[in-house]
Amino acid sequence: MERGSVAPDVSLQVEVASGGTEAIEIFRDWRPQFIWTDLRMPALDGIEMAKRIRDSGIAITSRWSDAELRLGVGVGVASGYVTVGVIGAASRLEYTAVGPAVNLAARLCSEAAHGQVLVDARTTAMLDGEAGRRELEPGEALQLKGFQQPVQSYVLSPA
Repeated sequence: MERGSVAPDVSLQVEVASGGTEAIEIFRDWRPQFIWTDLRMPALDGIEMAKRIRDSGIAITSRWSDAELRLGVGVGVASGYVTVGVIGAASRLEYTAVGPAVNLAARLCSEAAHGQVLVDARTTAMLDGEAGRRELEPGEALQLKGFQQPVQSYVLSPA
């Protein structure tokens, strides 16, 4: 696992894991708002990682919710090419990822109900064999901001 800043003159923290299991450990300790990963990681693939993030999020929100404030967690998963790096101006720099797959994952996340993982069609097509696809059911075709055509979603089986 690497920890540290992206560049000596930029104080941004980036966490890098060698596989999905290590990534979940980082997630539990660090709680980032955004994670990018490979669908086919060693020891733990991207779909299994999404399930574990969902389960961890459900546990956290149930502890923090009360009668007046019901918190929820939804997860969006999309595949595609992204550009990563330090982006911004001298007054504010961030290490981030940009691109259509990032936008799609964010839009799916915003549509996901509490405890739901929404997956795009490209990710579903990339899954190895029937075993991975068995956990996904076709969801709604969603009209998402920034996308001209409705986007077919797939719902990961509940926890």
